Amino acid sequence: MTNDEFIAIRAMLREEINAAVYASEQRMGDAIKASEQRMGDAIKASEQRTGERFNKLETMMEFMTRDLILMKAELREVRGDLREVQSDLKQVVSVLDTATSAINELQDAQRALDIKVTYAVQALNARMEKHERTPIDKAHPRPGSAA
Repeated sequence: MTNDEFIAIRAMLREEINAAVYASEQRMGDAIKASEQRMGDAIKASEQRTGERFNKLETMMEFMTRDLILMKAELREVRGDLREVQSDLKQVVSVLDTATSAINELQDAQRALDIKVTYAVQALNARMEKHERTPIDKAHPRPGSAA
């Protein structure tokens, strides 16, 4: 093989290798572009789904925030009502204490009255017995008679 033939074969090999490398680069570029396109589409779809989820979450948060505001207002109202009930309860306890004292005083007075009535009945019974034992002309003298 002569030097010229060797150079010619070498030039042909270079052209073939360059063509193969160019074709490979072309295929790789097309594959990368297709991969980038698929990844971009997937990212867009994922962003869209994520955006929809965030919108749903924001809507739920708005409702929860409104409910929380209402619950706080109702809690303030319940606390106010509780303070009123506590105040009323203190008044009721005070009235019941006063009523209990009055009832105790009435019960003491009733016991004392029962004792007095018992003594009075006993004294009256004793007088009645004494009167019944006394002869009638001494117990009920006639006017103008000397008894």
